[in-house]
Amino acid sequence: MDPSLYHRFFEVEDQHWWFVGRRAVVEALLTGALRPPGSADATRRILDIGCGTGGMMPLLSRFGTVTGIDSEPLALDYCRRRGFRDVHLQEGFTAPAPYDLVTLFDVLEHVPDEAGFLEWIRGLLRHDGRLILTVPAFPFLWSRHDELNHHQRRYRRVTLEASLQRGGFVIDRMTYFNFWLFPAAVATRLLGGRKAGTGGDPARDAEDILKPLQIGPLNGPLTSVFASEQALIRRFDLPFGVSLGVVARLIKNPKQGD
Repeated sequence: MDPSLYHRFFEVEDQHWWFVGRRAVVEALLTGALRPPGSADATRRILDIGCGTGGMMPLLSRFGTVTGIDSEPLALDYCRRRGFRDVHLQEGFTAPAPYDLVTLFDVLEHVPDEAGFLEWIRGLLRHDGRLILTVPAFPFLWSRHDELNHHQRRYRRVTLEASLQRGGFVIDRMTYFNFWLFPAAVATRLLGGRKAGTGGDPARDAEDILKPLQIGPLNGPLTSVFASEQALIRRFDLPFGVSLGVVARLIKNPKQGD
């Protein structure tokens, strides 16, 4: 990834509507599965895989002690600028002890070997550990954005549940989110959003990734709309959306079920 992109992500993650809305949704999933904010268990060990520039780590730190790993050294430099020192390169990473919670925020869709990756995560978790993840939803929403971000796939409920069960996890909670803006996303795809790539022009690709990260006049209203889903998700699962969120736990014996 172009280094300028990491700088831009670091600049906008705290205020851009998509990041703010996703954090609100993740907070609802976390509070439903773990202790509520303000009573974080300091002994709970959390591993944020694909932590990027650290935008989710302040939220996660309210629920335990957070370690971040990522494949890009520059991303880890930005995590340190946020004050998080326990960050490491993913390549060669060895957990000092099992984790209570592993998080994957828009990471699994990047991984070619999904089964092998989930097996690796199993080895990082305690026997009663949890996995919380988000992924992009619905293959028919595939667009140039997915290509630019090197996505391998988008998910439906049934395909994600099957992948996790094969990987040795049982689903505690699964919900779509980015629900209110789903009709706009569908309309965008139908009106020509599924454009092909540019043929590998790095400058053009970087520009196209940066465009949606602008903080424009609609940022405030979009933030309010997206973040309002937090209240809904605290009560029930949403039937559709641009993304999927999951709370899962290890199956004690994946061959015999939980």
